[in-house]
Amino acid sequence: MRRVQTFFLLTTVLLMTPAVVFAQGTEEPLTVLLSWGEPEVPEPFFGPEGIATDRWGNVYVTDRDEYCVWKFDANGAYLTRWGGPGSDPGEFEEPHALDVDENGFVYVVDGVNDRIQKFDSEGNFVLQWYTAWGTGPSAQPFFEPWGIAVSESGDVYVSDLSYHGIFAFDSQGNPIVHWGGQGSAFGEFYEPHGIDVGPTGNVYVADTMNRRIQVFDGSGVYLWSWRDGDPDINLREVLDLAVDSFGNVYFMDEYGEFMRKFGPDGSDLSVLDEFRESRGVAVFGYGTVYGVDQYNNEVRKCGYPPTLTSIVDVGDDQGRSVRLSWTPTLLDMSTMPTVVTGYGVYRRIDDKIMEAWDFVATVPARGDTVYNLVAPTLCDSTESGVCWSVFAVTAFTPYGEFYDSPPDSGYSIDNLPPGVPAAPIVEEIEGALELRVSWDANAAPDLGHYAVYRGATPDFTPADPDLPDFETYDLTIVDAAVSPGETWYYRIGAFDDAGNFSGYSSATGVTVITGAAVPRRLELVGAVPNPFNPRTKIVFELPVTSEVELILHDLTGRVIRTLAIDTPLGPGRHELAWDGADEMGRAVASGVYVCRLRAAGEIRTTRLMLIR
Repeated sequence: MRRVQTFFLLTTVLLMTPAVVFAQGTEEPLTVLLSWGEPEVPEPFFGPEGIATDRWGNVYVTDRDEYCVWKFDANGAYLTRWGGPGSDPGEFEEPHALDVDENGFVYVVDGVNDRIQKFDSEGNFVLQWYTAWGTGPSAQPFFEPWGIAVSESGDVYVSDLSYHGIFAFDSQGNPIVHWGGQGSAFGEFYEPHGIDVGPTGNVYVADTMNRRIQVFDGSGVYLWSWRDGDPDINLREVLDLAVDSFGNVYFMDEYGEFMRKFGPDGSDLSVLDEFRESRGVAVFGYGTVYGVDQYNNEVRKCGYPPTLTSIVDVGDDQGRSVRLSWTPTLLDMSTMPTVVTGYGVYRRIDDKIMEAWDFVATVPARGDTVYNLVAPTLCDSTESGVCWSVFAVTAFTPYGEFYDSPPDSGYSIDNLPPGVPAAPIVEEIEGALELRVSWDANAAPDLGHYAVYRGATPDFTPADPDLPDFETYDLTIVDAAVSPGETWYYRIGAFDDAGNFSGYSSATGVTVITGAAVPRRLELVGAVPNPFNPRTKIVFELPVTSEVELILHDLTGRVIRTLAIDTPLGPGRHELAWDGADEMGRAVASGVYVCRLRAAGEIRTTRLMLIR
């Protein structure tokens, strides 16, 4: 029932000039954003009835079962409670409605005790009064008070079912004015329940048994009413109502078990039918509405969140992006330019499962019917699986209230393969039966790796791009699986991070006929580098195919590492690497080591120096 006090000329005009024609409006109903009940309160029972909000967004609820007042934050987190059954100050017998003034003082209707009690925001008792009107010997006590509302200036308005009237007081409980009486004429009531003060100070009263809502100025002068049976007006048992900063009226209808919204002109805008035994209703800001479902013992927070309508891949790109589209909150309208300032887009951090979100971007609000944003994804989907990214959109307001969309998910695809590489260069390595294949770097920004394919004819076509002869991140490979007199051809392909394939490079003009000279004798060329730290390559040449044994010893003859044992190798130059570790993988100490090569029926040795 508290509102942030920001007014617009349009609202004021509408409220000062009630419409003659009640148009049937159409509007998307409020969305239930969250609910809370017994699991969220530290008591075994929770019987909510009246509800109000303060200017900071906290929610206060009267409890008919626990005879107390609960205080929650805007999302239902328990803050404190006070009260208990009884008639002493701070106790209650059937607390009904309550409201909060601009300074945070809480006014509670103590029904059976026929009094109004005032507390500070933490529940400390301040004062109470029993008098409905009059002073001294002529003072008349309350007799079944029910509804309560506090104006911006601090005046307190109370409805009384037995008197069928409205009573106004200052903040200290001193009577100011009262009006009403039992009847159905304008200004009369039959069991008035809910009451609220609109943004211009007008008083809205739920005239329950007369099936109407009456509107008065602050002094009780009748202005207009909406009555069941009037054109396009459908009212039954209106128990409570709340007015937002635009003059829209939200009311709880027990007969229909729903929350209904009227526009400032009485147009029937929407119905939310997710309540049973609907009771109290309160508004915070411009459109956050709290309602009490007494049948389910729950409080429901309702609002107008934006809604994600689609999350689709952005085509013809390198992936990692999707286009989000969402419909705005109803509060993002040309007539409400300061209600929503922008939309924040968030992406869920998947490894924390809804516990944390990354901020992506802000989109300014401008009254559009649809908003779009290209947003980054966590990763791209490939043939091996779909990589989902979860997004949500939040509408920002200048008064600290946020409207979060339900989350939704989508995925991106890398639609652009790397460019086809140019034909490679193939060279015979002098003195060795090896071919070096090299190529220019691919310009793809998301390049993954290169694939090299070998064939026997210039126009060969690889059987499968996913089955290359070589894979590398470098720009060259060495093919040692060749023999004298053979002819080989090579094609190059490129894969990006998403697995897209470039296609094969041309093999034209890349033929090389191998014919390197075969060594005449067994030769242990040595280690390169030598001395070394931490790795070196031991180079040797074979004149014939032979089983090779290559063992490293320390100077005492103890075996340090076996690099080859009865390993068959063909003729030509070969290299075996040593990483300076022993057979157990432990780094050996600095020093001189002996390399012993046995092949082709002969033995060769050389020395290596390791410097740590």
